[in-house]
Amino acid sequence: MLDLLMSFVLNHANIDISIISNASILPHSLTPPPPKKKKKKKKEQEEEEEEEEEEEEEEDKKKNEDKKKKEDEEEEEERTRIKRRRRRRRRRRKSSSTRGVMQTRDRSIYIKVSHRYLDQCTQHQPTFVYDE
Repeated sequence: MLDLLMSFVLNHANIDISIISNASILPHSLTPPPPKKKKKKKKEQEEEEEEEEEEEEEEDKKKNEDKKKKEDEEEEEERTRIKRRRRRRRRRRKSSSTRGVMQTRDRSIYIKVSHRYLDQCTQHQPTFVYDE
């Protein structure tokens, strides 16, 4: 009965019967079983374990180095940001040495006086520079 069923399936599936007839026990799939791993000696196992540990240590070192590099880059970026802020503040301070704008009906009048002479200018009459 099994032979008839096998021959029917094989004829309709167009599979070569000689392949299956060579097999003593027919597995569920037509693929051969995976080869069995040979037992290794203790020395070889210890060597492989040591190699694996060394590889893991190297990977850990690489990860730590990468982390350090990223942290250093972030610190450097923060330093440059702080420097830029300081530069901007200095520029603003320098630009603020010329006083602001007094609004009149006709036009804007700029008083260009440094901070040093500001007290003297308030005592005396300031000089006006007209920008057109």
